[in-house]
Amino acid sequence: MAWQPPLADINSSCYYSDNNISWSFGKKIRRIYSKNIWENIISMRKKTFLIFCTYIWTKTLLGLTFHPFTTIREVTRRPVLLPIIFSPLIGLATLFIFGRIGSFLIHVYGLKREFISLILSVSLISILFWQALLIYLLISFLFALWRR
Repeated sequence: MAWQPPLADINSSCYYSDNNISWSFGKKIRRIYSKNIWENIISMRKKTFLIFCTYIWTKTLLGLTFHPFTTIREVTRRPVLLPIIFSPLIGLATLFIFGRIGSFLIHVYGLKREFISLILSVSLISILFWQALLIYLLISFLFALWRR
């Protein structure tokens, strides 16, 4: 017997698809999945949708960190993921905001100040180069798609 996706009760908050209704033990049962992804996304609750978006964002961001070439290729195939490419800039803005808040709250002098400036400058340069790499890969993949 082939594998079947799990079943759920009709009163539960499951995804719904008209062509996936079956009968079991005299009770109407819905399948938990649908072939159309937009039906699944629209029928999600807000918390579930937030968890889903967080998972996709984190998965893609980890992919951009460890293998940017293949992840950028996937992002160009799914344009809804394009804002994830600019995550390093969001991180850089957050770093500057926390740096300004920290400069008002914490006063350091001497070698500690130089060490903090070294860490922040290395972070700035690495994030900028990472963002430049991602934008370069995105542009090259978009040009390759437009040539087809």
